[in-house]
Amino acid sequence: MQTDHAGVPEGRSGFTLVEMLVVLSIILTLAVITVLFMPRFGERQKVPRGASLLQGWLMMAKQRAIRDRTATGVRLQLSAGNLVRDLQYIRKPDDYSPSGLLIGWAPATRTCTFGPGVNLLGSALSDASSRGDESSLVQAGDYLQLQSGGLVHQILEVRASDCKLASDLLPPNVPFPSGPSGGVRFRIIRQPRLLPGEQPLQLPQDVTIDPSQCLNLPTRLSISAGTSQYGYWEVLFSPSGAVVGQGTGNTPIALRLRDVTQDANTGDQALIAIYPRTGLIANQPVAVGPDPFLFLRDGRSSGF
Repeated sequence: MQTDHAGVPEGRSGFTLVEMLVVLSIILTLAVITVLFMPRFGERQKVPRGASLLQGWLMMAKQRAIRDRTATGVRLQLSAGNLVRDLQYIRKPDDYSPSGLLIGWAPATRTCTFGPGVNLLGSALSDASSRGDESSLVQAGDYLQLQSGGLVHQILEVRASDCKLASDLLPPNVPFPSGPSGGVRFRIIRQPRLLPGEQPLQLPQDVTIDPSQCLNLPTRLSISAGTSQYGYWEVLFSPSGAVVGQGTGNTPIALRLRDVTQDANTGDQALIAIYPRTGLIANQPVAVGPDPFLFLRDGRSSGF
């Protein structure tokens, strides 16, 4: 018995030309949209990405300080245009308390002379170019303290066996007995140094931190050889997690990031807030209006 297949439609073997043209048109439209808008989307993500990186670097420094029981933080490295484009990890070294003594003090030149067993330069070269740089054991900007107590005196210049102080406030009655054993015990409180072997922490392209637009940024004043002065912007965490160091107060610190290719007032911006007492690090929005730190001052934040 034969079956009649005349009424059964045959299966289709492909697309029609019209269907292919419609699909190609849709693909072309999507490609055009992607080309037009994806770069702008990427541009909008640079500042948020920079803020996330900065928050992570600060949290890493804090965790290192707690883990190693040593004050650790980050230093903002100033580049062209007085802007910060990268940071570096820092750590406070142990104080220098050698077995040698301070054997002389010249008030007229503010120079301290040390006896045998004292080498302020350490392994650094003894020429002028090495004084106070990162290779020197003691640097300009460190502090001298007599008898491991009392006032501290900032160091202006460093040589192997003597140093010049920034002021002549050394007590005039410091005893320097005569003889081979005469002298005064001392220690040198060393300020944070760059961590050796650590690569710079670079913000995304065009994303910067303007120190002049930050809030309560800790500034560690130091003094170079001669009379020129300079300073470091540093955020240093103690082993308890709190923020410590020169220039640190009790009010929140705010690092303001922006895209330098955009308008300074209306372009993409972000705030990283650090609370000194607790060491809390938060990513906060920039307030619109005359006070960009409004959310930080009154405790409101989109992150809470």
